[in-house]
Amino acid sequence: MTSEFWDSRYQGSDWVYGTKPNEFIANQINQVTPGSILFPAEGEGRNAIYVAHLGWDVYAFDQSKVGRSKSLNRAQEEKVIMNYELTEFSSYKPKSSFDVIAPCFFHLMPKH
Repeated sequence: MTSEFWDSRYQGSDWVYGTKPNEFIANQINQVTPGSILFPAEGEGRNAIYVAHLGWDVYAFDQSKVGRSKSLNRAQEEKVIMNYELTEFSSYKPKSSFDVIAPCFFHLMPKH
């Protein structure tokens, strides 16, 4: 799925997947000591923002400019900090290591 697809999907004021974190992420993250965490293909940022409130050093990336913008605006409103890169999944190059990588319902194109 292309960045244009996701930009179109995230357009508007509604939150496609809501603003509450994924239930599995919310249940599991409380069992781990906060450190650095990466959210690949994070979209509108619901999980990253939740985890940032818990004191984690949050890193995220996605290919959607609209999703990234909505996420960063909401993070600013909620006074949490996260690092959010705009990049394709296959192009992401981490600049450091992470204590946790938390992929959550992201969609990849089939390889041809």
